Amino acid sequence: MTIATTRTQKQEQRGGQLGALRANLQALRHAAGLTQHDLAMGAGVQLRTYATYEAGSSMPPLDVACRLADALGTTVGALLAPAPREKKESSVPQENS
Repeated sequence: MTIATTRTQKQEQRGGQLGALRANLQALRHAAGLTQHDLAMGAGVQLRTYATYEAGSSMPPLDVACRLADALGTTVGALLAPAPREKKESSVPQENS
């Protein structure tokens, strides 16, 4: 494995984490009935800063991620968790018993 390969893999992993964070922040915020401003103020961050997290352009530091999770009533793990993948339907017909 080369250094370039390792760097590319880290960038892809970070991109996946940012995408998951973006989607989860937005979904959880909407479910809680909060605006971006409400959540930013609840977590003690500037609205512009929060907007970069929800846009997927930056990752919050751990302390901020903890405050965001607390404000949303969830965990940091849940904020970073990728969306579950849908199971493909089997092409083999099932017998009815």
